[in-house]
Amino acid sequence: MLAPGDPAAIAIEQLRTGGAMLSALRRAARTTGIDWRLARLVLIIRAQYPTRVADVAWDLGITTGAASKLCDRAEEFALIDKAYDTSVDRRETEVRLTAAGRELRSELEAMLRAPLDLQRPRNYAFGIRAYLEGGNFLDDL
Repeated sequence: MLAPGDPAAIAIEQLRTGGAMLSALRRAARTTGIDWRLARLVLIIRAQYPTRVADVAWDLGITTGAASKLCDRAEEFALIDKAYDTSVDRRETEVRLTAAGRELRSELEAMLRAPLDLQRPRNYAFGIRAYLEGGNFLDDL
């Protein structure tokens, strides 16, 4: 048995709560009328600095091709803008949230934060916060 506070125990707890986070995200996405995959994309794009499509793929755990298609879909919905560096090929595409994307992100964050009251376990709240901030809970272990 793992001791409380052990990094492996924390990681296992985070994996357990991951399903709850995904369920909450799906409910929030349904409320806004968009696909949950697009909602997840909007949440992981970092507002402070440009995000590459390769970073999106890494953060979502999908291939670069799948991330590129997802970004194409988000661009069709005017949630993101793409910027291409002409000195580099298409794989170095950067994506940024549009005003509509930032508004959707704010809505989703509010919906996801609402259930984070003191009745939830600390690790659940920690996992949601890490997800909303575009971080990876394993980075802190």
